[in-house]
Parts: sequence; structure tokens; C-alpha cells
Amino acid sequence: GVIIKKKTYICKNYVRLRFNMHDFVHLHVHTQYSILDGQASVQRLVDKAIEYGVNYFDTAPVYCRGLSERATGIALKRHPRDKYFIATKLSNFNRNAHSREGAMQMYRNSFKELQVDYIDYLLLHSLGGGGIENNENRYVKNGMIDFLMEERKAGRIRNLGFSYHGDKDMFDYLMSLHEKIHWDFVQ
Repeated sequence: GVIIKKKTYICKNYVRLRFNMHDFVHLHVHTQYSILDGQASVQRLVDKAIEYGVNYFDTAPVYCRGLSERATGIALKRHPRDKYFIATKLSNFNRNAHSREGAMQMYRNSFKELQVDYIDYLLLHSLGGGGIENNENRYVKNGMIDFLMEERKAGRIRNLGFSYHGDKDMFDYLMSLHEKIHWDFVQ
């Protein structure tokens, strides 16, 4: 059997049960199963998670060698869109993806792979690593943060935030941007 560890988060007056799709897909990418068997297993796990009340599914373009968003999209597409929340990330770690074009391609591909027309929670992935200049290159100097704020206004992003992996000074810097960006959440 599969043990599902539930974590409860309170965000914007909702209680969300969270499961990281990296864990779902990882179970099957590194086994002897074919892609179809792996996807069928992911679908069964997602169905069971939803049955038990899980409604927040966290994924990223870089999880499981790039298969997590696609597996998540296929599995969740079979359920009513208003019954779950998708969190994904702009994971532009590679310097080639620091360009506006590279980051835009990754952002647009997330919609395609997840088979959605809006993302409930979009995170700037792993802020803090590499320092302030690295984060500015990934999101500010290329205009992506301004673009993402416009996408939030248009409703294609419901909540804009970041996942954090740094020190106190970096966190303080990110919080100083709140007046401009109005972060919705931090993970």
C-alpha cells in the first residue's frame, strides 16, 4: 500500500490538505513500469487522495525529470476543476531559462502540461539560493515578475508567491518587495 502523509495548511481562510506530486510521480518514474502503467498508478493515487479530502496538489516543471506536471495534469483533468488546487513553480534554475523567453516558455508550458487555464498557486521556485543578484536575474531584470503580476490581475494566476531556501537577510529582502508585488503566500 501507499502511505499518504497529510499536511494541513491554512491559507486565505481555507484549510487545504497538501500532497506533493513529486512524491506521487517519483514512485513510478524509477520503477520497471511503463509510462502507461506509471500514469495509471498516479491516477489511482490521485483518485484516492481526493477521496480522502486532499485538494492541494503541488508540482513543478523540474520534478521527476520533467514528468510531474504532465502526470498531474492527466490525473487531475478527470476531476471537476473546482474540487482541487494546483500549485506549480517557475523553476528557471538553468541560466538559459533566466531570459524572459526561457522563463515565458516554461510558464506557458506549465499550462499545457497541467491542462488548465489558470493556476491556483504559482511559486517563484527556490528563492534564496544564489543570493539577491541571482534572484533578480531570474525574475526582476528580465521583466518576469511584472508579467506575473499582470497574469495575476488577469486571473490566470490566482495566488503568486515563492518557495524559500535562504537566510534571514534574503527573506527580509523578499519581504521588502511586498509593497510592490503583494505576495499572496510563501511556502
